[in-house]
Parts: sequence; structure tokens; C-alpha cells
Amino acid sequence: MRFVLVRHGETEYNRKGIIMGWKQVPLTTRGQEQARKLGERLARQYTIRHVFSSDLVRAQQTTSVIKTYLSDDILVTYMEGLRERKWGDFEGRPSRDLLRLGKRIDEIDPPNGETGIQFYQRCVNAFKTIEHFATWEEDDDILIVSHGGTTRQILGGLFNTDASKQREFPARIDNCSITSVLRRVPLWTGNDQRNMHEYVLETLNDTCHLNERP
Repeated sequence: MRFVLVRHGETEYNRKGIIMGWKQVPLTTRGQEQARKLGERLARQYTIRHVFSSDLVRAQQTTSVIKTYLSDDILVTYMEGLRERKWGDFEGRPSRDLLRLGKRIDEIDPPNGETGIQFYQRCVNAFKTIEHFATWEEDDDILIVSHGGTTRQILGGLFNTDASKQREFPARIDNCSITSVLRRVPLWTGNDQRNMHEYVLETLNDTCHLNERP
């Protein structure tokens, strides 16, 4: 089965380099257009069985646009666990304020926000919930609409070998990009170990659809 992870469309805070966190910031006109192009690409390339989305408005709006390109009977589940990191007192401030601290992002503990390990554990647990939400079939494509930070944490949980040192997967995740992860039974697995899985990173931050002309 395949997990298709996408980031929400552009917001005004994205354009201005402002930290959003849990602030309810809507999509710009450009962000809505990005979501339309993403929806068209998803409908062409994948057979989505279920959509899981962050419940923050920018993700909900992106999901709503995408849904118009998918089958009417596909269910959407909104999850607080898929939210971006809660940046507390840093929310609404320029992102350059974090750079001035001279630390890695997951080493910063924002006042009234989440620590790096709290954010990591929340995202990993949300992904595990999705994995075991239903009895998925081998050819199911599951869509996860969330945020750049959330996606990097999920990838970190799947692919980083030492989570105590590096939780966030070191990758750029652009607005309305596609990152896909294939879950499969390893070829070497015996019949008595069919519940074991391996994960393959198929696509990382694919934005080709955003450059396509109408």
C-alpha cells in the first residue's frame, strides 16, 4: 500500500515568512490554484481510498479542493494529530527569529508550545493511527494532507535510524508537493512473519504538477 503525503497550499504567512503553528491562516488565491493542480495530479496518478487531513483551516481548504477531483464516496477524516508544530509565543513572528537562536529546530522549546520530542511523538502516533485505521488492501493509496513540519516528522519516524539524534527528516517540503511512501512486505520475509513491513520512499517533494500549464 502507499501513503501519499501532501502539504497544504500557500498562505499569506508562507509568502511573508511568518511562523504559523496552530494559527488559523487561510489559503491565498495562489494556494487555491496550487491545490487545484494537486487535485488533478492525484486523480490522474493515484487511486485514493481514504483522505486524512490536519484540522487546521489551511489543510482543510486544501483537502476540500482536492476532494472535488476524487470519487464522491471517498471518506475524509480530520485529525488534530496531523497539525503543524505548536509554536506558542513564536506564532505570528518572522521565521528569522528562530534562526537567530542558533539552534536546530527540534532543539528549540517555544514558550507555550510543543518541544521537538512532543511534536515528533504526536506526528508518529498520528501516522500509526492511520496505518491501523482500517484493514487496508495491498493496492490502496492513502492520502495524508498536512504540513511541512508534520511530513518531515513522519518521514523521520520511518527512515531515521537514530531518532534521539535526528527526529526531523532533512528535506524541503514545498506547498502542495507530493511525497509518497510505499509499504510492502520484504522479499526475504517468511510466511510466519507476514505482519512485518518495510517502507520505501518513492517520491520526495514532487512539485512537477505546479509547473504544468493549463
